[in-house]
Formats: sequence, structure tokens, C-alpha cells
Amino acid sequence: MNSEKRRVKFGKQKREALLFAILFATLALSVTVGCASAKTITVDDDPGMADYEHIQDAVNVSVPGDIIYVYEGLYIEHVEIDNWDSIQLIGDDRENVIIDGGWSETCITIKKDNTTITNFTMQNSGSDNYGISIEYADDCLIATNTINSNGYGIGLYGSSGDYCKNNRITNNEITSNSGNGICLGKCCDYNKISGNEIRDNDNHGLYFYEDNDYNEITHNDIISNDGSGIHLYHVFV
Repeated sequence: MNSEKRRVKFGKQKREALLFAILFATLALSVTVGCASAKTITVDDDPGMADYEHIQDAVNVSVPGDIIYVYEGLYIEHVEIDNWDSIQLIGDDRENVIIDGGWSETCITIKKDNTTITNFTMQNSGSDNYGISIEYADDCLIATNTINSNGYGIGLYGSSGDYCKNNRITNNEITSNSGNGICLGKCCDYNKISGNEIRDNDNHGLYFYEDNDYNEITHNDIISNDGSGIHLYHVFV
């Protein structure tokens, strides 16, 4: 990356954007943590320009309440958030911070509560994998992302002993995935899906499996999917 682009990246506008993102995520999450003091960890795929070059490395050292701020770049990774609750993953530029699954695995897997994912593009997961998968986690926020060209867009999964509930999926663009745009497996209750554009997926726009109760679906644009717009199988909404 040339010096002119780097000056822009770390200039006044970027600093202001970083501060705004930190404020927004902190207010949205509204949690109190009792571990070490929360901090901001930066990631840049250009060597030497941030704390880490890989998102997973930043996740591995994070503690509850930390903000992982990712600068624009192509990150060929399979990020797994499974160490602590209350981690906030924020991209610098939705269209230019790209997590690419390399056609092999899910781009981001969330296994901890109160996780925030915002302002990324997730693409090229494996054919049976997801742009984002939320597994047995509650109170997560997935907002303002582009999720395209994956096996499936977003998946939520729970079990009879460990529900997946109270998550918010809002203002995302979920397009051109080879399976469903959004899929809720068993035991996913009280989730809110709103303001998303869900189109041109090769199966259903939204698919809800059995034992999925009391989910709220509002103000989504669900168009031009090859299956149903919304497919419900033994569920209450």
C-alpha cells in the first residue's frame, strides 16, 4: 500500500471514524465486565501497520469488552470467537474489509454471548458452510455487513439444553449465496431479524426449522430467491 493511502488511513477522518465506532459499539453493547480493562486492538493485513495482521490473532488475545478494529484488506481466514463473551469486531469499511473463507470453511463462527460483528464483507465459505454462524450464543449483534457468495448466508443454531436466543440481525445485505440467506436451526428463540436485504439466494430467503419460537421478522426486503421468501417448518413467530 502506498504512502498516500496510508496517510489517509491514519489521518483525521480515520481517527474520527474509529472513535465513533468505539462509541457506537460500546453504547450498543452496554455491558459491564470484571476482567482486565477493555482495550482496542487493531488489525491490518499490511505488515507493521497495526497490532496484528490476522483477525484470529487479535481474537485470541482479547478479553471481555475489547474492540477489535479491522482496517481495509483481504483476510483469508476462518475466524472463531470462542474464548470470551462481549467481544466487538468492527470493520473500517464495509465494502473493503473482506473476510474470505477460501471456499473451505465458515468465515466467522460465534460461540460466545454478546458478540458484535459489524461493517464487514464475508464471502467464499465452503459449500456447506456460512458467512456467519452463531452457535449456542445469545444477545449477539450482526449489523451492516455484506454476506455474499457463500454456501449459506447466516446460520443460528441451538440445542434443547443450550438455546440460541435474543440475537439481532439487522441492516445486512445477504445475497447470491448457494443455499438459504438466513437459516435458523433448532432451539433458536426470540431473535430479531430486521432491515435486511435478502435476495438472489439459490434456496429460501429465510428458513426456520422446528423448535424455533417467537422470532421477530420485520422490514426486510426478501426478493428473487429461488425458494420461498420465508419458509417455516413447525415454528411460531
